[in-house]
Amino acid sequence: MIMMASGAAPKEIADKLCVSVKTVNTYRANILLKMNLHNNADIIRYAVRHNLIGQDKAE
Repeated sequence: MIMMASGAAPKEIADKLCVSVKTVNTYRANILLKMNLHNNADIIRYAVRHNLIGQDKAE
């Protein structure tokens, strides 16, 4: 979720985690469904509100 909220592309996330792009997309869909989020903006908003990403965590 942190990588998604930070703007990483599915291919980039898949390469870093050694999984397929389809797996990343499935995980994203499951996160959206289970957390009642609707799009990437909601993921980013959630991550910022819960201090998962932000200016101090930009690295």
